[in-house]
Amino acid sequence: RYIQENYEVPEHVLPASDKRKAAEVAQWIAWNQNTHRPIWLDIFKMHYANLKMDLKPTEEARKDAYDKLHEVLDKLNSYLRKTEGDFITGTEWNLADIAIWSEVSVHPITGIDLAKWENVHRHHEAVRAIPEVAKMCEEFDLQFEGFAGALKGKEII
Repeated sequence: RYIQENYEVPEHVLPASDKRKAAEVAQWIAWNQNTHRPIWLDIFKMHYANLKMDLKPTEEARKDAYDKLHEVLDKLNSYLRKTEGDFITGTEWNLADIAIWSEVSVHPITGIDLAKWENVHRHHEAVRAIPEVAKMCEEFDLQFEGFAGALKGKEII
């Protein structure tokens, strides 16, 4: 809301005039923050704590965390199967796509193959192809590869 009230934001990025679309974008941002992110952060912390403090999560804890994330990705995949375009609310990207993508894009560093979820993978690639996102990815891909390499080197993923 702050961004929308204080900056000129293209309507497709953060809808204002189409109240239904604005509510849908807000819903997906909230879904990401309250459903997807907590589960993803549990897995990330599990790996990060292992890397930094040499802690090993139990196999049961690891399986439970991944099962929960797979369930969330299954639901997202099912929803994306029904959309009219490659993006969460249709044919144009918006802030919800960026929010979801920003976390889905780092799933591979913990060994998650997005190809298992065809529609999530399609969404991921569509967002990654947005010129501003593509430019940012060029800068950060090497950092992600290095971090994933460290996790693999310690047999964390």
